[in-house]
Amino acid sequence: MVAGMISIELQPTDLANIRFAYSPLVELSMSYKRLRADGASLFPRWADEVRHALHDTPLPYMDALILPRDYVADFITPTPTRREVEIEEEFARVRETPHETIRKNVRTLIALDGESPERLHFLAPPDEALDRLLDEMRLYWNRTLAAYWPRIIDVLENDVLFRARELALDGAECLFVNLSPIVRFRPNVIQLHKEYYYCDPTTEYSLDGRGLNLVPVIFACRDLSWQVSPEWAPMFIYGARGAGLWYGAPLPDPEEALQLALGSGKARLLVALKTPAHTSELARRLNITSGAVSQQLGRLNQAGLVEPKRSSNKVYYHLTPRGQKLLELFAS
Repeated sequence: MVAGMISIELQPTDLANIRFAYSPLVELSMSYKRLRADGASLFPRWADEVRHALHDTPLPYMDALILPRDYVADFITPTPTRREVEIEEEFARVRETPHETIRKNVRTLIALDGESPERLHFLAPPDEALDRLLDEMRLYWNRTLAAYWPRIIDVLENDVLFRARELALDGAECLFVNLSPIVRFRPNVIQLHKEYYYCDPTTEYSLDGRGLNLVPVIFACRDLSWQVSPEWAPMFIYGARGAGLWYGAPLPDPEEALQLALGSGKARLLVALKTPAHTSELARRLNITSGAVSQQLGRLNQAGLVEPKRSSNKVYYHLTPRGQKLLELFAS
């Protein structure tokens, strides 16, 4: 393990071209990495499901390309360009990767972790190896993540809304330093201070005006991952806020005083909106009808405690500063 610092030089156009996106393929790769690294200790019930679903099902090509520590072959995590993309579209992007880019990534893996039959298979014309890899990834996705993806999207979308608001209100420095404890920001430079297993000899990069894509994930591995190689649009992969909510963990009971002041229904909604959510997600989490949620949200909106924000084809509700202060008041 090596301690070091990565410096990434920014142009003014890079800051103007910060974009948010998420990807089922990035989530798939990071979840498998997390399983290999620590058994997904953050989500032990899900990890138990996975072990049952994949019992006696080897995934040698995924094992060859997804190391449990730091490096994942870049070509299986192409930088996402938009939100809510379908997994088969992502698989198609992997298949279109130039052969030399695939070989470059696999040579890096061999330098780090040695040869294997699967890695050597990619160094020949890699079409057959790609077929086997994508078959494994499709099987893994269908058995472990596909059923949860709509709920994962809700968490990722909420994170994007929060970060975009943070960038607009507080600026780039606040955004970047809140992504991870390893990030430092100074004019025109992002610094990443971390201990890492994969030690690339390059420690200084420039985005050259290409902008930066910020990609939240549920299964964050270690602190923050970056991809700034010239073959891909620059990307930071970071842990999404409220990551534990995707598995349906129960909400905490609201403070009794808050229930007495607002009534149980509105109090539970306020507590639920510590993480922004849309109406159907709130109905599912609170086990009430969407109509009841809409009625209560309307009253909370009239009181200035919540407000709606549209993202894509969904309307998300989040706490206003007044609503946040009210929660803090009753929690104190």
